[in-house]
Amino acid sequence: YSQAGQDIFVNHLFKDPNRFFLDFGCGDGINKPCWNNTMFLDQLGWNGISIDINPDYINRFNQTRKTKAYCIDLTKVDIVKTMEEIGCPRSIDYFSFDIDDATLRVLNNFPFDYFEFKFITFEHDLYRGQYALKAFSNKLFEDQGYRLLFENVSFSGVRDNELVAVEDWYVNPKFFDYPCIKKGADSRSLIYEYEKFKDSIWKKL
Repeated sequence: YSQAGQDIFVNHLFKDPNRFFLDFGCGDGINKPCWNNTMFLDQLGWNGISIDINPDYINRFNQTRKTKAYCIDLTKVDIVKTMEEIGCPRSIDYFSFDIDDATLRVLNNFPFDYFEFKFITFEHDLYRGQYALKAFSNKLFEDQGYRLLFENVSFSGVRDNELVAVEDWYVNPKFFDYPCIKKGADSRSLIYEYEKFKDSIWKKL
């Protein structure tokens, strides 16, 4: 159900469905406005919390999905307080971050010291000319201890079926080794890259 195969990759990355996701910008939980990164995980048995600003999307989400979604404007709330109120844990296996024009405002005030993420897919929309956001987000995530696993993940169909840079994918080196950074790849090739080192990527904690 993902636009660039994020859900397939996450399923490859984690070894069992006893996991938790946090989905910022979940849409309707199925396919509007642009597919969904966590519906497949929901079907596999993951637990999770999803957030979107559109109440119509949230209503549809909560009628069709097992996990819970909330209508929240992340630019107008204390994120820590809000996450505590809705029962979100501090340790998150997969964080999907895709909130379009609100991205920079939320990043500027995001409580990285409160959460611990294992794997993150972050939409920077470089193909729309978001060069400043791309540079800022790379530095921010790196400063917070996360490391690029795959950079400028792409999908086709936006511009005459050409591959366009949409996201960066990060890992927490506390949990994963990260033996390669591949740029401008589509999701199929990323799964191929992952298969080459899947037996060694998980650290033994």
